[in-house]
Amino acid sequence: MVASIPPASPARHRLLGLDALRGIAALSVLLYHYTTRFDQKHGHGEPLPFSFESGFLGVNLFFAISGFVIFMTLDRVRVPADFVVSRFSRLFPAFWAAIALTFTIEWLAQPLAQPIAPGQALLNVFMLHGYFGVPSVDGVYWTLQVELFFYLGMFLLWLGGALRQPFWAISAWLLASWGTWLAPMLLGRPLPHALSEALLLSHFPYFALGIAVYLGLAREVRQPRSAAVLAVLALLSVLLAEGLVRAGWALLFGIALIAGLYAGRRPRAWLRPLVWLGAISYPLYLLHQDIGYVVLQWLQAEQVGLLARIGLTTAVAIGLAALVHYAVENPAMRWLRRGLRPNSDRMPAPRRHWLVGTAGLAGALVVGSVAISRLAA
Repeated sequence: MVASIPPASPARHRLLGLDALRGIAALSVLLYHYTTRFDQKHGHGEPLPFSFESGFLGVNLFFAISGFVIFMTLDRVRVPADFVVSRFSRLFPAFWAAIALTFTIEWLAQPLAQPIAPGQALLNVFMLHGYFGVPSVDGVYWTLQVELFFYLGMFLLWLGGALRQPFWAISAWLLASWGTWLAPMLLGRPLPHALSEALLLSHFPYFALGIAVYLGLAREVRQPRSAAVLAVLALLSVLLAEGLVRAGWALLFGIALIAGLYAGRRPRAWLRPLVWLGAISYPLYLLHQDIGYVVLQWLQAEQVGLLARIGLTTAVAIGLAALVHYAVENPAMRWLRRGLRPNSDRMPAPRRHWLVGTAGLAGALVVGSVAISRLAA
């Protein structure tokens, strides 16, 4: 079975299956917010004919996909700047557009929405505001900080050469994640929340699951035994920290990643809408929650039927996401990569300089977030 899947590197189209998974993840989170979460916060005013109570787990599926994709990206880059430019162009332009759009709509929609102060909104642009106690323009932004710290950690491992044979580094990170359930038993109290979040102790097993799938099935030189051990260790980590049900979901996510690799080889017509949703999934994720709540409340005040207002709000969110994707995300990504990568190739900084600088940045963020959390307490 393993031999039937070609390596990931020469076949870009195989990633269409992962795009479809992104579409499923984004849609599941959206439906969770528009059904279960909106009902908890604002009330639909009538019984829900359906609810997506487990839809929030789409975030964990995103983490598993990121584990696969980020390791694959680092496996291919030539110089450190390539990775930095790739991730910056992917994350920040669409994020800045989403901040501006969400804040503007919330400000115009008062009192249906309660926008944060303009200065706080401006501090969101660095994507690290949550670690320093600054509220988010939209509640979903907390996951972006998780992703950013995962990128930092993986970049440090790559710079240090630990990803050439990644088994021990990823295993050590997984074992560190056991601190989330060991600390209360051994220390009588949980680990500091800021430290746990900065080191991704609660989230890393999902990233590791994606890494395991990549190592076992998609790397040019595959490592099936190491991949199998890492997958088992990741599932065990979820089981110990979150219980049997979540471990079952994590197993399902791993199977979905494998299925995505197969499905992406020969995309069928029924898969294309999900692939398209996956293409716009990042702005859709950024824009759907708070703007969606405003639209749902307005439609509810206009006495639009429950299913109709959920459908209309979903259409609005998808429309805005498509607008940001085609007008901002794609053009900015092309422009930044075309403009910045040639400069990095002409003047490549030594890898040790990148290692020292990145380690200093990561250390400062961890220390700063822990210090601020203690001051706030």
